[in-house]
Amino acid sequence: MKKFSAVVFGLVFVALFAIAASAQVPAVQKIGWIDTGAFGDEKEGVTKYVNSLKALATEMKPRVTKLQGMQTRLKAISDELAKMNTANPAVPVDAKAAQAKQDEGEKLQRDFD
Repeated sequence: MKKFSAVVFGLVFVALFAIAASAQVPAVQKIGWIDTGAFGDEKEGVTKYVNSLKALATEMKPRVTKLQGMQTRLKAISDELAKMNTANPAVPVDAKAAQAKQDEGEKLQRDFD
């Protein structure tokens, strides 16, 4: 009799917890959006972040300028090679000059990369 009442008591206990668990409403999930661009605002942004951005821009300026110069030179070499090949079909292209320009462009491209 004691075993039977313990089993019944256990089943009633489990049933009550199951009913209580099923009666709960699932929580509503919320998604937030943070605009991190506002951190870099000069007036209202995070001061340390703004100062770090300025220091980084100052430090990287010579490298950016050098890369822009290399890019401009690569474009100029590409344009010169295109002019050599399409300028006048009756005039033969100087193969050595074209090869020198192409080698210079390839070297500059490797340095750029």
